[in-house]
Amino acid sequence: MLKSNGIVERVCPKRQEITCLFSREISMPISSSVSSDGGTLTITVNGRFDATLLDEFRRSYEDIAGPAVKNYTVDLGKTEHLDSSALGMLLVLRDYAGGDKAAITITNCSPEVKKIFSISSFEQLFKIQ
Repeated sequence: MLKSNGIVERVCPKRQEITCLFSREISMPISSSVSSDGGTLTITVNGRFDATLLDEFRRSYEDIAGPAVKNYTVDLGKTEHLDSSALGMLLVLRDYAGGDKAAITITNCSPEVKKIFSISSFEQLFKIQ
């Protein structure tokens, strides 16, 4: 049985004991929010940013971004891993946001992620922080 606090417990029927199987914080891999003025959409990626998040990442902006959204921020501060499919997803976001006119900032990048962006010449397409 999964508890709301993320602790999974199992009850042993014979001894009426509760055994904790594991405890971990459960969070969504992708979350998004729009600023109070409606002009900026922030997408936060938690954990691994890879092909398993393709549909969820796309929904994070297609389902939320309204016509007032002109700026996009992708927060990678809690991202543990980034692969080539993540680079492709960022390019698709760029196309969605207006291509060469897109205003996309990628924030809270680890040194390793910044290196990947540099090697891939992403600093020419996105504002990297």
